[in-house]
Amino acid sequence: MKRAACCHSIRWGRHFFDVSFRFFPVIALVAFAFSIVGVSPVWGEKKNPVATCFEGSGRKASEKGGAKSGLARSLWEMKAGPICEPVAEKVIRECLTRIDQSDDAPKDYYGCIGIAANPCIDSAWATNEFRRVVCVGAEEKTWLNIIHASLDKLKTEISDKFKPTLKAMEDHFFAFRNNKCSMMREAYDKEEPLLAYGACTTETAARFAIDLRDMVQAIERRGDESNETEQAKTRQDSEKTSDQSKAGANADGKVLGSKKAPVRSEKPGGEHAYLRRLRCPDGKAPSYNRVGSMGHGGYGNIVDLYSVRCDSTGETHKIYMDMYHPGYVEKRPVPGFTLAKE
Repeated sequence: MKRAACCHSIRWGRHFFDVSFRFFPVIALVAFAFSIVGVSPVWGEKKNPVATCFEGSGRKASEKGGAKSGLARSLWEMKAGPICEPVAEKVIRECLTRIDQSDDAPKDYYGCIGIAANPCIDSAWATNEFRRVVCVGAEEKTWLNIIHASLDKLKTEISDKFKPTLKAMEDHFFAFRNNKCSMMREAYDKEEPLLAYGACTTETAARFAIDLRDMVQAIERRGDESNETEQAKTRQDSEKTSDQSKAGANADGKVLGSKKAPVRSEKPGGEHAYLRRLRCPDGKAPSYNRVGSMGHGGYGNIVDLYSVRCDSTGETHKIYMDMYHPGYVEKRPVPGFTLAKE
């Protein structure tokens, strides 16, 4: 892992001393190389929850069969993994979230690799290689879940142009991981080959999961920015429409229905046709009556004044109309009203 190819280079150091002193220089060099890039989880005086799980309920499950050796023992030891996987997932996701919310730049998500497996390997439960393999497997499950969730998200978010690229990346990654980790198992054939393989697959999966997760977050940020831009434009358009509605402004800035900008129509029939199409805020038609002729309006003609009332609000509106415009039908409502279709 991050701190030791998913924990094996550092964690194996204590087991390798029992193999042969001649291996020490090589082992020490490998352990140092991985440790300088890693970050150890700091739990203070509190016991790591993953270690607690494996030493508690995990141990009980693994030892329930009573087997002392062989395949039967390994099968029972495997039962500890599913029991403690939720705890490992919680620890890993809390680590990722903590970094998400930090002010660090750049954000080092790789420091979360090994945060669940390493404490398990150091626990009193991990007394043999197979149990240590179960430790890294419990962590790997979370990273695989993140990989598949991120891939599913990317498949729905990216353009069709890049979907073949994403599919190729997915296929090639798993092939690369399997080949790489098979070589790692071969390299550690005389030491702990199963742990070497499991540690390798876990760290490789973790790094891929972090990269995919970063891609998803980038796409989501891009979508949020796009939505914010669209929402801002919508608000501006809405505010502009609202301001125009309040002012009842025509293109020349005059209020539609005022004496300077009367509603144009053809003859009294056109005036009544327009008034019948008006709708109050509650969607109902207003009542209206002609007050009388009010002299010359903005277009140089004698205008009529109508008193229009909405029962739902109790408001009465004055609307000036100019009936000397043959063939003209007004398409806009006066302020405070909407206009039904003809």
